Amino acid sequence: MRKLKKKISTSLDTLCQGLPDEFKRFIQYARDLKFEDRPDYSYLKNIIRQICEKNQLNFNYNKYDWILKKEQAYEEQKEQREKDAGQYKHLMGTSQTTLFMLSQGSWQGRDQSDH
Repeated sequence: MRKLKKKISTSLDTLCQGLPDEFKRFIQYARDLKFEDRPDYSYLKNIIRQICEKNQLNFNYNKYDWILKKEQAYEEQKEQREKDAGQYKHLMGTSQTTLFMLSQGSWQGRDQSDH
């Protein structure tokens, strides 16, 4: 309960010290809302857009950070698979037996021209 009182009693100037003025507007708007009020999401998005524009940040309302991270991980995995596939491209047309022997390391010491 003490933490809640501390949060509520903290002035916006103190809370938003060092932050763009838009943060203060955003929080003041949220504090002024009554429980039954419906937030003006367009207004709030516009405040966030202004912050991003002033700070040269790219903001996409349709993609949250966990989606972006998932997409990035997928792209990295795809690149790795393509890289791995490229390493074995020269083996296309090689028999399954030869590929198995190569993967097991049992081809070492044999004449590589045999396959």
